[in-house]
Amino acid sequence: VRNPSPDSFPRLMLTEYAGWYAMQALAAAGAFRAIVTQANASAQRLQDRVVEDGERATVKRMRLLAAWGSMAEAQYQLHDYAAAAATSAKVLELRRQISPSTVQDARDASDDQMLAALIAVRLGKFDEARPLAAQALALHRGYYARNTEDATQHVQMARALYVAASAGIGDRAKELAEAKAILERLPPQMGRLISVGRLRAAIAEERGARR
Repeated sequence: VRNPSPDSFPRLMLTEYAGWYAMQALAAAGAFRAIVTQANASAQRLQDRVVEDGERATVKRMRLLAAWGSMAEAQYQLHDYAAAAATSAKVLELRRQISPSTVQDARDASDDQMLAALIAVRLGKFDEARPLAAQALALHRGYYARNTEDATQHVQMARALYVAASAGIGDRAKELAEAKAILERLPPQMGRLISVGRLRAAIAEERGARR
């Protein structure tokens, strides 16, 4: 099989996919400014590539979701909430153009909703945050009730509880205590992940905040 030409669509998608993996390593290292730069460049390259509707358009949208999603998360971590809100809005708009076809699609979309809710909370826009947080929490309560094996979903459940508590939905103290307990029950290898450590710290910070 011949390699795709340097300017071909498959080569571009391979390049952007590899770049997304590189951004995950940067996230683990806390190099969020570098992620913003790289994700923005990736999104620009993708937007510049004109494709016809169909499979290629779908692939392009998925790679844009990855780029803008990484960028919004990095901006949030940098406390650049106005920029994060603008990027997150692009993600949510793109999500509306893609109907979830699998459980994983729905779970991925819920991650974007939870991030958008947290950004809105930081901007004091609780009326925007609550519907997003409530939808994500409802989704993950359903999955969590049926699934006792998937540790990655358990992390999402803990995050959904944390986001709901931050947005002012339900019993804040109970939700944060439940989120903490879920993380404490994770397998050791999962519990040592940097992303889980950040979530654990965020939950602890929220439990210590006065509302």
